[in-house]
Amino acid sequence: MNGKRTLPSTSGSSPHPRRPRLPIPRRGRVAIGLLSLALAVCVGLLATLGSLYLTQLRRNQFSKNVVFSQNYSLRNALLDGGEESRSEAPAADFSLLESDPYVVLDTFSYHLSRLAGLQARQDSQVDFSPLEGLLSYLWQDPDAVSLVYDFLVSLALGVNPLDGYRIGDGAPLSEVSAGAAPAPAAETGYAAALENYAGYLCAYYAVDPGLADTVAAALSLTAGVAGVEVEAVCQLPDYPNGCESASAVSLLRTAGFDLTLKQFVDEYLPKQDVRITFGCCYGPDPQQYYAGNPDAGQGGWGCFAPVIVRAMQAALPEHSGYTVCNLSGAELGELTMYLSLGVPVAVWTTTDGKAANEFYQWQSYDQTQTYLYPKNQHCVVLCGACPDPETGGTVYRYMDPLTGEVERMDSQQFAQCYDSMGCQAVALLPDALAQCIRCG
Repeated sequence: MNGKRTLPSTSGSSPHPRRPRLPIPRRGRVAIGLLSLALAVCVGLLATLGSLYLTQLRRNQFSKNVVFSQNYSLRNALLDGGEESRSEAPAADFSLLESDPYVVLDTFSYHLSRLAGLQARQDSQVDFSPLEGLLSYLWQDPDAVSLVYDFLVSLALGVNPLDGYRIGDGAPLSEVSAGAAPAPAAETGYAAALENYAGYLCAYYAVDPGLADTVAAALSLTAGVAGVEVEAVCQLPDYPNGCESASAVSLLRTAGFDLTLKQFVDEYLPKQDVRITFGCCYGPDPQQYYAGNPDAGQGGWGCFAPVIVRAMQAALPEHSGYTVCNLSGAELGELTMYLSLGVPVAVWTTTDGKAANEFYQWQSYDQTQTYLYPKNQHCVVLCGACPDPETGGTVYRYMDPLTGEVERMDSQQFAQCYDSMGCQAVALLPDALAQCIRCG
């Protein structure tokens, strides 16, 4: 051995022999299991919270922060704090016609004088003074007063006083351009009766026959009858939130301008996006821009009358002969006057025929303003009014962009919706007529 210690040979084997695996105590295995379970629970909880946050974010985006309100009125907000008032139906409804013949004649005189004044300023070459003589003759002749009264009462009852037949459902004009079949003769009875009777009055009292249209328009206002054919424009399926634009295009097409809904939205409608940040909506003033985009499904909110006025002004060619007028604040009876002159009117109403009482809400981009927008807002083209013999009131007719067809609604219900939307209205008027009225 020589006093030396001999080391074992390591050839053919690992220089570091494998150490034996130490057994994990039972407590350690339990602790590891609990930690894994806790980690899994935390991950699941975080995933759930993240999912709830994203769901709420999406809900805020597409429910548009609905705020419930029963007392808020757009009239104060849109008309600079104007005094609250509800729009009334045209004065000459069934109850007025039953009251007194001289009340009816006084109403007719008011409408005839006003229309003559407007048209005289439009066309200074036409002499409207014979209409004053016509009114003088009517007031001096009790039989004439009774005759006018009986004529208008018959119209209100749905009876053509010239032949004694029932007028049907009282459509004042054919609505062939709205996609409907040609109206039967009974439905055009109001217009025919008014024109024939106006011609009779002018012939009997030696008034220029060229003024018969003005007399017929005054009779129509007195009886609550008016109508104009409009071009039908349907917003679906491409623009589910484009009722304002569709109504504007309808007005432009009715006046003879060739424009598509896509052109109007893409080229002329001022728009600004609505963005969602941490569940809060930020967007533009709906009196300045369309909030969102009409073709973006539920991502489009809408706009108020001033935006459509700007867009229509931009769409009109230079020297078009027409002026876009903001008629917001006008009573429904005044809008009926434009119908009697052959001018349809875009009005803001509601989709469900109920007053607006639920509102979307968003903030301005700089977070200094909060804007409210009616949840059930809608815009239609008012194109007619006629008496309803069943209820004794007035029925308004309008082109609904959701269907592209002419619908009808009771005057009180229509006035309620119109008033709750702030009495907003827009019309495309000939320049001469626009100069005679206020155009906001």
